[in-house]
Amino acid sequence: MVVSCPSCKAQIRRYDKQQTDIRQITASNRQLSRLLAYVKGVDFVTLNERIGVPKKRKDMTGQLWDYQLDIANRLQDSKYLWILKAVGLGITECCLRWILYKAMTSDEWTGKQVPIIVGPNINLATKLIKRIRRIFENHNIFFDTKETFVVINGVEIECFPSHHLDAVRSLESPACIYISEADFFPIGQQSEVRQVSERYITKSNPHIIMESTANAPGGLFDTMSNEQDSIYTKLYLDYTLD
Repeated sequence: MVVSCPSCKAQIRRYDKQQTDIRQITASNRQLSRLLAYVKGVDFVTLNERIGVPKKRKDMTGQLWDYQLDIANRLQDSKYLWILKAVGLGITECCLRWILYKAMTSDEWTGKQVPIIVGPNINLATKLIKRIRRIFENHNIFFDTKETFVVINGVEIECFPSHHLDAVRSLESPACIYISEADFFPIGQQSEVRQVSERYITKSNPHIIMESTANAPGGLFDTMSNEQDSIYTKLYLDYTLD
């Protein structure tokens, strides 16, 4: 039968696209289930071997470095980690992969949330979640969610700009709060993001990961580096590690 009505043709195209999208989502969900089964119960190194180790942009070679493994090991022993880093060390990638490790290899975090807080720019939030999406796209897994949000094994991972902290205040049960490049937040937001994060210690007692390169004297990281009896395990990672 030949359809000549323009509006009918448009409806058919929409229907065909919807059916294609449904098939792709169904196939993607099956692939995600297979991947989760494949990494169930493995350690951090094995997870990265199975999902693909991070690659450095300089030469596209891939491996986990000793200092990245040290971060993962410290997060096993410490709830609260503070990292003052040099640029180009892959610390953000390492932290994202540790979050995936906890989300994918067991059900400990299932039903919980992982807020990731970045600077006051929605594009930063989108880019960070894209880094997670790219790992899964290499396995033909695609997420039908908004650009700043993914769900993996029932763990809700969402990225928030630092000027939208009201949404972070109302989370039900965060398992981990990851704050990236905190020393570059506007001064008022630096203290606020710390308060918002640490208030959950008495509620769900999440991991708190706070990392940044150094910005200005008198900022959050300058202040925290001089704190005595801090709850945070502190790591100083300089450029010689690159």
